[in-house]
Amino acid sequence: MFHQLPLVSDYEPLKPLIGDMGNLWLNLAQSHSPANIEFFGTLSVQVCSFWAGVIILTSADVMGPSFLKSYKLQSLSKQPTVGFIWNCIPTLIRNQLLTTTLHFLQLKLLPQLTGKSTVYRFETHLPSIWEIVIGLVLCSIAREALFYYSHRVFHWPILYRHI
Repeated sequence: MFHQLPLVSDYEPLKPLIGDMGNLWLNLAQSHSPANIEFFGTLSVQVCSFWAGVIILTSADVMGPSFLKSYKLQSLSKQPTVGFIWNCIPTLIRNQLLTTTLHFLQLKLLPQLTGKSTVYRFETHLPSIWEIVIGLVLCSIAREALFYYSHRVFHWPILYRHI
């Protein structure tokens, strides 16, 4: 369906933004296995989006100017202390190690079970702009639904006391 649409690299308004990204992706796709691209790509997205955001926002919260406190939604009595934040760090690291280990194991076991090295599609050209847009929209909707319902499930009394 998407293969008939023009590729991102062919879309004139985006050419200055993406520059030589098509050649970079081609080189990456030809020189690394799909499993390595999936593993390190996922890990780098987690580090850049989650860890960088946590560090920046927590630093602004703890070391930032006092006028930022007026924008807080929770009362000052419910704000986490620096000690509480430091106690959360081992849990965050443990969760990151758990998900990274599970992802690594999935990439090692998946080929044995299905004969495929990855569940993702890896091609040597960048996708069409519409494939990117549709993928982002569908993934955003799925993420919101999964987050909402998993959040609701964790508030069930049988699970809530264990969290």
